Amino acid sequence: MYRYCFLDAAEKLQKRDRLLNLRHGFYVIAPPHYLNFGSPPPASFIDDLMRHANRPYYVGLLKAAELHGASHQAVMEFQVVTNRQMREVRAGRSKIAFYFRERYAGHRLGNRRAQDRYGLGEDLFG
Repeated sequence: MYRYCFLDAAEKLQKRDRLLNLRHGFYVIAPPHYLNFGSPPPASFIDDLMRHANRPYYVGLLKAAELHGASHQAVMEFQVVTNRQMREVRAGRSKIAFYFRERYAGHRLGNRRAQDRYGLGEDLFG
């Protein structure tokens, strides 16, 4: 496929809110069943986004507490801790906030990295 053909098709899909350009060169497809939300949940594409940015990361703070079942309320933003300052990203109704921390320690949780329970307390209170 030629580059200009892809860009033309991508522009049409972006106008119909079917394709999101979150970062330069990184696109997320919005399947029909997520059209009400504007995008799939950030947990489904955060690993690919951070691999595209070539940054280590972990899902931390209150979002990690929610993933561990320790949060009684829904978190309004997807919180990611990385070793470099990055701008927040909006994907439909979802907001991905990036927090800077020079040293970090996370482990794999399914297909995403999440802060373990011990580091979670350090993130939230220390």
